[in-house]
Amino acid sequence: MLANDEGNEDFDEFLSFLGQKITLLGWTSFRGGLDVKNNTTGEKSLFTVFRGYPIMFHVAPLLPNNPSDPQKIDRKRHLGNDVVVIVFLEGVEEEDNPSSIGEPLLPNVLQSDVNYVYIFVKKYSPRENSSGSTYYRMNVACKAGVPAFGPLLPDPPIFEKNTQFRDFFFSKCINSERASMKSQAYSEKMSRSRREFLLSLVQKYHVSN
Repeated sequence: MLANDEGNEDFDEFLSFLGQKITLLGWTSFRGGLDVKNNTTGEKSLFTVFRGYPIMFHVAPLLPNNPSDPQKIDRKRHLGNDVVVIVFLEGVEEEDNPSSIGEPLLPNVLQSDVNYVYIFVKKYSPRENSSGSTYYRMNVACKAGVPAFGPLLPDPPIFEKNTQFRDFFFSKCINSERASMKSQAYSEKMSRSRREFLLSLVQKYHVSN
């Protein structure tokens, strides 16, 4: 998953659905921790604005890939520190063969202390599709302790690629991150981080009488 340097047509179509590909060098809007001066985090990325919120995606094939590094540290540095991870599954699930998508990847398979929610998307082929529209199936997996969040997935979680699905998808992604931050594990990590940061400020700027 981390070794891919390019995606197929279905993957590229899904990226175009999410946002626009931008050049990082000289980028002046929200950069999401990516390098916009020296191209150390790649030359391109994916960006959008949803309801006033700027979103910069960390897209694995667009991040640097060192062939001699089997651990893919350059990519894990960003993807491993994202609270929400979107996984696009290759292939097409057919309505007459629903088992082809399989079960969502369990969140403890990908080892990260920061990844809390995994959103899986796979292209879907309904039995009848006279309009020729693109459809997707969506699944969500969370680490233990993440409270429920909306909007709720319909049953079955099949969506036509349109504005309504895009609104649903981004609402689900944003709400999943907010819900993750309410989990006990995440709250404890944040408390420790704030404590250590404040302590470092006190030690750095403390003036003895």
